[in-house]
Amino acid sequence: MPFSETYFRKWRGSALESIADANARRTIRHHFKESPTTAVRNVAKTLDDKTRNYAYEWERISNLHRDSGVYRKISEFIGEKDGLLIDLGCGTGNFLTQWSKTPAVGVDLNGYCLQLAEDKLKAKWQVDRYSDSTLEFNSKIGFELKPLPAHLRRGYTLLLDDITKLHITEKMLAEGETKADIVTFMLWGSYDVFKGTHFLDEERTSYETNSSAELSKKLVYELPRILKNEGTFYLGVRIDDGIMKALGQVGISMEKMFGVIAKDKGEVQRVATIELPQENGGSLIQVRHLIFNQNEQQNVLGLAEIKIKY
Repeated sequence: MPFSETYFRKWRGSALESIADANARRTIRHHFKESPTTAVRNVAKTLDDKTRNYAYEWERISNLHRDSGVYRKISEFIGEKDGLLIDLGCGTGNFLTQWSKTPAVGVDLNGYCLQLAEDKLKAKWQVDRYSDSTLEFNSKIGFELKPLPAHLRRGYTLLLDDITKLHITEKMLAEGETKADIVTFMLWGSYDVFKGTHFLDEERTSYETNSSAELSKKLVYELPRILKNEGTFYLGVRIDDGIMKALGQVGISMEKMFGVIAKDKGEVQRVATIELPQENGGSLIQVRHLIFNQNEQQNVLGLAEIKIKY
């Protein structure tokens, strides 16, 4: 599967520029036990290889969801809505292909995933992809992937950004003096391909690893930066059906579970479930349990419509 753009040379170049400082080079020599030039090359190559392989692997799993009707059912749950849609963690774009209205924005931290999404969407719509980024050295945590600014267009905008920070998304919307009417966040849960680049703290990743519920709660608090007041947030998380039945026996309903995630920032309007196919993820795709920090197969997608108020 060919990609129209690769990132290794860009990342290596920007990383080399960021370690021009003598203190930075000393830090790298201390941690890598090799020359800074060699260390930078290896970091950039690791990041590029893992990011590319993740895109291939997620494309296979995402196509499985597409072919089994998961994205279509998500779109049907949302229904006919007008306004700007932002799909956080859009992956290779299979959900966006089910969304026939524009403008829409797909946000992901994997530029190779965005390229696959562009290939699918451009057959029907105008697509602007912004997947440029730099690999910069931070003396406290190691190397960081930093997305570059983008501009909102009329059709579909594919945007590189970290959903835990949303800096690029927020800036893009601010320039257009607008915010989203709808934000979606579906099927989260994967291995962090950037873990290997943060050498100063080996356990640091760009996402929290506690559970998808914890990430979702943090995301709810960030939503006012990109979502209009009274806007709608559609959250879809993988759930083990057996555990949900057990929780139901002690009085914890799906509405209550999503209510805990929304807290005082959102009001759960309705919920639903969609059966998921067996994903059989490979080495890079590891599904996190909704509540517990475990990698295991989840056989149900829990959906919630949450009205965000601030």
